[in-house]
Amino acid sequence: MRQRGASTEDILFRTALENMRYRCCTETDLSLLESRIVGLSPTAASLKDPNFRNVSVITALNLDRDVLNSLGAERYAREHGKHLTHFYSMDSWPKSATDSTSIRQSQKTSGNLPFISTSRVIDDTSQKFLWELPPHCTDNHAGVLSLCVGMPVLLKHNEATELCATNGAEAFVTGWDSHMVNGRHVLDTLFVSLKQPARTITVSNLPPNVIPLTRRNVRLSWTVNSTGATIRWDREQICVLLNFAMTDFGSQGKTRTFNPCHVTNCRTHQSLYTCLSRSSSLHGTMIIGPLDRAKLTGGRIGFLRREFRELEILNTVTFLRSKADVISSELSGDNRATVIKKWLQVKGPCYVPPNVHAAIDWKNDLPSDLMPIQFSNSVLSSDLAPNKKRKRLIALPTPPVSINTNDTGSMSGSQPSMSPSVSDQIFCPRGPRWDGVNWSCAFDAIVCIVVNSLSPNLCAELSLSGLSSPAFKHLILNAHCRDIDWVAVRDEFRRIVRHRNEAMFPLGHSLTSVSEVLWVCFREEASIGNLLSECSHCTHVCIDQDYYQLNVCLTRTLLQWLCGSEHTVTLADLFSTYCSKARSDSVCPMCSNITESQLRLNRPPPFITFEFQPVVGLNVTVSLSNSISYRTGGSVTTWSLAGIVYLSSNHFTCRVVNIVDGSIWYHDGTVTRDMCLRETAGVNLSHAMSANMTHALYVRQVP
Repeated sequence: MRQRGASTEDILFRTALENMRYRCCTETDLSLLESRIVGLSPTAASLKDPNFRNVSVITALNLDRDVLNSLGAERYAREHGKHLTHFYSMDSWPKSATDSTSIRQSQKTSGNLPFISTSRVIDDTSQKFLWELPPHCTDNHAGVLSLCVGMPVLLKHNEATELCATNGAEAFVTGWDSHMVNGRHVLDTLFVSLKQPARTITVSNLPPNVIPLTRRNVRLSWTVNSTGATIRWDREQICVLLNFAMTDFGSQGKTRTFNPCHVTNCRTHQSLYTCLSRSSSLHGTMIIGPLDRAKLTGGRIGFLRREFRELEILNTVTFLRSKADVISSELSGDNRATVIKKWLQVKGPCYVPPNVHAAIDWKNDLPSDLMPIQFSNSVLSSDLAPNKKRKRLIALPTPPVSINTNDTGSMSGSQPSMSPSVSDQIFCPRGPRWDGVNWSCAFDAIVCIVVNSLSPNLCAELSLSGLSSPAFKHLILNAHCRDIDWVAVRDEFRRIVRHRNEAMFPLGHSLTSVSEVLWVCFREEASIGNLLSECSHCTHVCIDQDYYQLNVCLTRTLLQWLCGSEHTVTLADLFSTYCSKARSDSVCPMCSNITESQLRLNRPPPFITFEFQPVVGLNVTVSLSNSISYRTGGSVTTWSLAGIVYLSSNHFTCRVVNIVDGSIWYHDGTVTRDMCLRETAGVNLSHAMSANMTHALYVRQVP
């Protein structure tokens, strides 16, 4: 750790950070951290303290970073009596839709919708708009750099690793060469003095540690909020940003004597740990904004607990090897999974190395939970050209597993049969990457689950019926594409959904309801069933309500009505009761007696969704089922669990369930990007990475 002080407060600070790492801070830890909050504690540092002046503030959001940098530049120039010079980038439209400055950039933007002009010259109105975009909207390539001599800057490109000029290196402006274009300054060369490089850097005719930086040509893109279209343009600019603030991601690897942290928008305990653990001492730590105690306590860290546990085992194995311990010869292996399996065989599942934190002590865990996740290194063969990258990994075959946490029986046993075209394929789901400009997590989760769960037979049936919504038709069309562009599919799906109600599905940093997206996606053109009312007195039958989709919202009132005195119920039983239990909620128009209503499905929908709402004070536990069924006449329709959506800190994630072998895959567009992480059998599906379950999606099986 970076905190090596021997004082009592530094020892307590190390303990607090260690507990924060596992999200199990004590009251003592919280009180110690709150003593460093500016304006809340008399012992905290002041914003006017010269030691913290012009020190980069660590913050969670790029948006906050850009605002702090803009304000910091004006303050720095004012306090030092210097004039800010504004250096503009040189922008132009691309030559063509596929033209790019590098192969990597062309691959990165190939999925975007092109915005190509007949001329490379950008008109004044568009150019002003592009210059005004903050750096977080332009991949950290600033349209305008406001600089003066002595200004702290942060390098944003690996200019020269041999000169310690790497991405994230800190420096100070010492001078520049520039020229004028249309009355505006354009940088040719920026001279910066590196801050505490690993070694003294010498460049001919320049002072020690001073290096030159030149412009770099990059391809940028921006999504227009009003239309959803993507604009692309080329930009030439020096790859630096002002350094009055940096993100928690950018601060990784740094040790700071004085460490001001803006923690208001830190979303998780990991973000808080990253910010505060940069400090070399408690005295040098400044916390700006309140600490959210809920993010630092509770101890539920989900998949991270497995990661920490395996790292402790690997650390112990490495230590034994360094000591040439006899047992180390039995722990050989070419990957972590093999080494950990041998460790469990030699030491047993109950052995815990000394000095392991109590939060990850696994001596009472089930042996099956300790087995590592193992991935295959092989790839699928394809007809792609030999020089192209292989993108899809082969998933390891696994036996059918139970994916229910409480239900006994309904989740185990034989799995539904599938057509050979599906069952013979290797299941390796993927999903879209999260859009940080226009928050997309609600759409990411739905697209990931739906596209990965649609079978070819169901797609063919739905295509022939033509009754699906435009948004669902788009997902059906892309369900079995060989080289699916997940971001493009997600963006088009979002555009179709927004066309119905742009106010309900805004762009930008706005929250979106998964329930509303599901309502738009699965609402069909024709009725799938009715709520029929039958009078027991005069036998009159009438239709009370038409159903165009089946989304069961498990409210407190509905659970009380369906469950009665039961305390534990499965979704399969709950759905059966929901369809068959009579409702006495209407009056017969013929005889004015109370009628009984029941749900009748004339055309079973492709998906059934369940929404789980917080129920306080109701002693009812609803557990997931592997499948749910509906019987009409002599036929039975079955829906299998396809995926689950989770919510934590206003961010949606999901799990995809393979209906053939029961394997479970986790997707978070901000962490796993476009891949899905395979999880162990028997994982608790009610939570994922400390996030709570909000929706469960079931897909209809077609023989």
